[in-house]
Amino acid sequence: HEVPAAAFERWRIQRGIARFPVDLDTESTPAEGGLERLIDVTKGCFLGQEAVAKIRNLGHPARVTIARSTGAATTVGDDVTSGGRVVGTITSVAAWGGGCAVIARVAWRDRDAELACSTGPLRRI
Repeated sequence: HEVPAAAFERWRIQRGIARFPVDLDTESTPAEGGLERLIDVTKGCFLGQEAVAKIRNLGHPARVTIARSTGAATTVGDDVTSGGRVVGTITSVAAWGGGCAVIARVAWRDRDAELACSTGPLRRI
């Protein structure tokens, strides 16, 4: 049986699986989307090697994608805030349980903070 596209998208978002160019853009690194496990760093030279090495040496990327849920509908592009500061953006949304499952792209330092969007708190899934 074929899985409907909306069901697959909800599954992807609930698990925080980043998708290019939706959750990541041309300025993103694999580590921002949790994709560094897919890179064979023993291979030798490869495109983007310097960026990957820089992040490995620093210990973390500047931003990350995270999965959260809301109690109400929200939209792609909505700001993510923490303590009154904008720390990121909602990049993917799927209706789920009376609210939404979302992927948000946030600053590394705020990844574990209490986060919110315009419709209320963002909870861990």
